[in-house]
Amino acid sequence: MSSEPPQASLARRTARWQRAALCCGALWLPALATAAAPPAPMSFAAAGEVIRTHTLANGLQVIVWPDHRVPSVALFNWGTTGLAHFFEHMMFKGTTHRAEGEFDRLLEANGARNNASTSQDVTVYQDWFPRSALELVFDLESDRLANLSFEPQSVEKEREVVYSERRLRIEDSNPAFLDEQVQATAFLAHPYRIPTIGWPSDIKSWTLDDLQGFYHRWYAPNNCTLVLVGDVDPEQVFALAEKYYGPIPRGPAARPVRTVEPEQTGERRFTIERNGQNPLVQIAWHAVSADDPRAPALNLLQTILTGGDASRLHRLLVEDRKLAVAVDSGWSEGFDPNTYSCTPNSPICSIRVSRPQSSAARATRWRPPSGAASRRSMARRGCSANSGCCMGTTASCLRRQRPTSG
Repeated sequence: MSSEPPQASLARRTARWQRAALCCGALWLPALATAAAPPAPMSFAAAGEVIRTHTLANGLQVIVWPDHRVPSVALFNWGTTGLAHFFEHMMFKGTTHRAEGEFDRLLEANGARNNASTSQDVTVYQDWFPRSALELVFDLESDRLANLSFEPQSVEKEREVVYSERRLRIEDSNPAFLDEQVQATAFLAHPYRIPTIGWPSDIKSWTLDDLQGFYHRWYAPNNCTLVLVGDVDPEQVFALAEKYYGPIPRGPAARPVRTVEPEQTGERRFTIERNGQNPLVQIAWHAVSADDPRAPALNLLQTILTGGDASRLHRLLVEDRKLAVAVDSGWSEGFDPNTYSCTPNSPICSIRVSRPQSSAARATRWRPPSGAASRRSMARRGCSANSGCCMGTTASCLRRQRPTSG
């Protein structure tokens, strides 16, 4: 990521959180409203008119999308990552004010639930709760942002949990292990080469000083954004944010990722030999960042290529040529350009699969999808013909990229 003035960085970051509020809120609210009559749909443009934002003196950004159709609220607390996946576990282990387990007990007693997730760019802490629990949630979330407890026994216990999670999700899974190696091969310089869960040696060697230093550096209000969607009053939310988050001191400024991945000048290919039922092949291309204008087109291209039984690669590789039993693709929508990858699950030699896939890519490049295919793909992704999804750049998404590995 290139260096930029603080004002420009703040504006770009705020715009990203606003887009996140639009995208996530569209998923939360219909699920909450199933008990009532179907609500009238709200366009992204209309939603943008009611969204309110506020920034505290300590740098905390608050984004509120009020929607009073259902008396429920969803709160997402976004923060950028580093050694972050481990803290996704530690943030549920208690604070200097509350014992381990009290956070969950208080939420559940008030009809709320919570979760958390970590990606290559952010860690997100999620709460879903009735509006009556709004102040309690602010109290609990601000407490663990400022007063996390570092009991050595809890640290070692969670170290074992995270290491076991890595063994289960990565080392015991051929697709996940292959994906991790593809990512490490595709990126030579950018931090996207580092797995989110961490390398085994890092998990084993983190010290208590490492963890405390990471927490005090990154878990600061100026490195967090609160996104609330639901039956809330923006002014009440801002007042609660000032009450509970306002006293937390600003942390050191986060250093931006200035490393730009050097241009790849040729194909990188490797082979892994492991026990498994079927051979796997994964082909990846350097793609775009989430705020690139071509991102909506790439999302639609993904659906056209591998979204369901009518997709092009499923019909070509699974039904017509019978070279694979399944085929999937995807890309990580990150702050910086990431990779778009395609993975056929093949019962035969993986080398034979790569050639038909290249043919499908060429067919997509020179044969744009029909209007019916475009509408079907947009329907699968939950967008409409006037939502800003531009099919005109779909071809360039693949045509411009080089394979990174296979």
